[in-house]
Amino acid sequence: MIFTTSRFRSCTPASKLIVALSLCALILALVGTMGPRWLAARRGRSIAYEMNWGGMSRLWIVHLPLGFDASRPLPVVFMFHGFNGTAEWSWRLTGWSEKADAEHFIAVFPEGSRPFPQQPMNTMTNSPSWNDGSGRFSSCWDNIDDVGLTLAILQDVAARYPVDRSRVYAVGFSNGASMVYRLGVEASQHFAALGVVSASGIRVPPSPPTRVGSLLAMHGTVDRVSPIEGGDVPQFGIIDRRPAAIVAACTWANLLGLPPIARESDPAPNLHLWQFGPDPAGSEVQFYERAGGRHTYPRSRTLLSLGRSHHDELDATDLIWEFFKSHPRQPPTK
Repeated sequence: MIFTTSRFRSCTPASKLIVALSLCALILALVGTMGPRWLAARRGRSIAYEMNWGGMSRLWIVHLPLGFDASRPLPVVFMFHGFNGTAEWSWRLTGWSEKADAEHFIAVFPEGSRPFPQQPMNTMTNSPSWNDGSGRFSSCWDNIDDVGLTLAILQDVAARYPVDRSRVYAVGFSNGASMVYRLGVEASQHFAALGVVSASGIRVPPSPPTRVGSLLAMHGTVDRVSPIEGGDVPQFGIIDRRPAAIVAACTWANLLGLPPIARESDPAPNLHLWQFGPDPAGSEVQFYERAGGRHTYPRSRTLLSLGRSHHDELDATDLIWEFFKSHPRQPPTK
């Protein structure tokens, strides 16, 4: 299995996007191509599972923390890769397995569906994606029930391991982040808080849920795949019209019933924060603008992303986990 990063570096015609994705996969393949079963055997605490869902085999990796104790319930964090990513990419490069070891929670890395599920992943013709409701990917065109899949995985994890159902979280990058937005709306009762990186769209149903979890979102100012200011983005031979990234944060604040005016601050170099709330119950929305940030999952270590090495001062995993720790699921209002 080749693990890759999500999408491509800039808005180019569809043919150039395919070439860019292929180069990305080739470079990352040089780093490591062992499948998750081999990795699971090597580490012992990272275990690959599969189930038949919607007529196809679906894969996810569960990482148990160091010193795992089956006698007490643990928080669970789902990490959703971006388009053209894999469960292995998330497991290896986002840092959530290391964070699970340090903070003692269960990390779950699901994998999206491929247009041709019986064939191996291929960046040109068989890329994994999530049905985020956008209509942009094969998973959307085939109406894959990824919300139902996620809840089935959660049920399976809870049947195997002790799970603190008040501390189940979801984080995603790019297409995976849009998937997290969808989960936060359509399965809001299951997730205490959400983390989204480099996603600009949220689709709210006509009858939105009465209660959603808190949200931390972040976006780079020079993200050319999903421009922070929104606009028309050429993608796969069509024009995808996207809103400004902060619109989703404002929409989420509205779902939480928070005041529409955000406090602004600069918590760290190259970071600008818009914060809605918290309300008396602790619900809030934080939106971080990363000055100079591209379409990457920021980590404070060098890693391969879109064929280039980079180093971020910001560690998205650290920031999001600290947010999650302070936002358990709120009990229903009587």
